[in-house]
Amino acid sequence: MDMNIQRSRGYTLIELTTVLAVTAILTASTVPLGSFWIERAQITEATGELTHSFGKAVATSLRNQHALNSTSAVTAVCVSQDNQLTVLEALATTPPNCSTSAGDKIWTTSLPERLSISNSGTDVSCMCFNTNGFLTTADSCGTCSVGSSLDLTVGGRTETLNVY
Repeated sequence: MDMNIQRSRGYTLIELTTVLAVTAILTASTVPLGSFWIERAQITEATGELTHSFGKAVATSLRNQHALNSTSAVTAVCVSQDNQLTVLEALATTPPNCSTSAGDKIWTTSLPERLSISNSGTDVSCMCFNTNGFLTTADSCGTCSVGSSLDLTVGGRTETLNVY
């Protein structure tokens, strides 16, 4: 009698289960890292867009093409409910107004959907600049933020952006 035992080629069920378990553990441990990177990228993008909008608003307010007095709001940086970021410039006789979109729209972009912007715990929807390039609540900007630092939050991550 031939007692040669032939072993079949392939993997055993235990080997396949072990590989699947290790793969599942590795996948589960990298998912939080992925969301961390996405949140960080969205905050970095928002920081760049806000910094650009503040630069545009300040430069435009310093030019003051309508020769408004120094206490008037010349430009406004507005953040809408759907996170649309807009820079408005005063018209000859009308100050910029984020609520009514009054003013000349000089720049606009979209911010990340999940981003929230706050100052000392209060949501920020507008910031106005006077002829000296400083934050103001003059004219139609009475409810706008004059805090020079903003908290940008996406998911569980918050970073601070200083306006000046």
